[in-house]
Amino acid sequence: MPEEEEFLDDLGLAMRRTGDAFSPADGGGLVEGGLARGRRRVARRRVASVAGSVLVASAVGFGGAYGAGLVGAGGTPAAARAAAPSSVPATPAVFTGQQMIAALRRVMPAGSMTGVEATGVDAPGGPAVSLVFDDHKGPAAMSLVIEGANGDGNATASDRVTCPDKGVVPYEDCSTSTLPDKSRLMIMKGYEYPDRRAETKLWTATLATPDGGTVEVQEWNAPTEKDSPVSRPEPPLSAAELRKLVDSDAWHEPLRQLAGRHTRSPEPPPVAQGPDGAALRKTVRSLLPAGVKVTGQGTGDDGGYTYLLVDDGKGVTRLEINVQPDMSDARSDLFGAGSTTLPDGTDVSRSKTPGEKGGSGMVMWKADTLRPDGLRVVVFESNGAQQFGPKTRTTPALSLDELTKIATSKQWLKWSRTS
Repeated sequence: MPEEEEFLDDLGLAMRRTGDAFSPADGGGLVEGGLARGRRRVARRRVASVAGSVLVASAVGFGGAYGAGLVGAGGTPAAARAAAPSSVPATPAVFTGQQMIAALRRVMPAGSMTGVEATGVDAPGGPAVSLVFDDHKGPAAMSLVIEGANGDGNATASDRVTCPDKGVVPYEDCSTSTLPDKSRLMIMKGYEYPDRRAETKLWTATLATPDGGTVEVQEWNAPTEKDSPVSRPEPPLSAAELRKLVDSDAWHEPLRQLAGRHTRSPEPPPVAQGPDGAALRKTVRSLLPAGVKVTGQGTGDDGGYTYLLVDDGKGVTRLEINVQPDMSDARSDLFGAGSTTLPDGTDVSRSKTPGEKGGSGMVMWKADTLRPDGLRVVVFESNGAQQFGPKTRTTPALSLDELTKIATSKQWLKWSRTS
């Protein structure tokens, strides 16, 4: 396996146990923290999983009325059908993909909707819509996804309406608010590509209801999320219009149906979490070489991950740290040819690779360690304030030996299961 691919695999495993916010398949996922990605393709994946789910806007007229129960089979008015006696109790209609489209059309600003695809509550992934919207100022991809409480209730939903650390997820603006019904709203204006290699913007509005459901809308300033030239300076809906859309009464029924279908699954075995971000930063600061100053840092308690911006007088370096207990089962995957074992049984792997997030001249240096009791400490750095650039210097501030010294410090043993 090429060294860079091996590094990506290793770093992916390093993040896997740090919680949903830090569970990438590669090291680049750490930058975005799972906070702004991950759901942007949900709507398209959902509709693609249901055969024949492509519903163009022209199908909404009669089909939407039928799905809403306004017109009966054969065109019989629903009111007349309801008047006929029946010994079979009526079963509440399941909110359909057609109804999702009809509801969306009612609350969207003036403009055309094309390429519309949708699924309803019955679909494996739940209700979602994807489309291209054009208000005569340029076509723009959009998606809307509704999710019910997933067993963790409002705590998980609240995580999704907390503005992320800007050092992890770059964005232009992010705001949160509490609505009169106690729902929480986050509106974030950012980019499809963190390294800004294209001018594709991604704006997201996420509403978390008090009972743990979510409504999320994402919009781009291009007809597709990726691989299309921008069609307009900004996505079509303003912050006010995004709020109106996610907070619409139109989504109350699918949210109600999702809540009614939810049954709490058995609690999974607890996943060991590393120390909080504040404790990590304090420890790393105490281990920095002389002459290296901290100029910035991560925020919040990130379940075993954090970062510092450091400078030795020659330019900013991004220094990241991840501490994970109970990683013994990954030992054979992470440490093999090229790794070494210290006298105390700690496995050590070191690498220097190009920065996998892009950016001209970006590099990443890493020291990865795994102690006999399964405590893993990974320290890595980039030659810029962000993994994706721009670079601030040719190489990072700390040498590979200095990274290794930090990663193998006995100070990490305070989080060891055998300490």
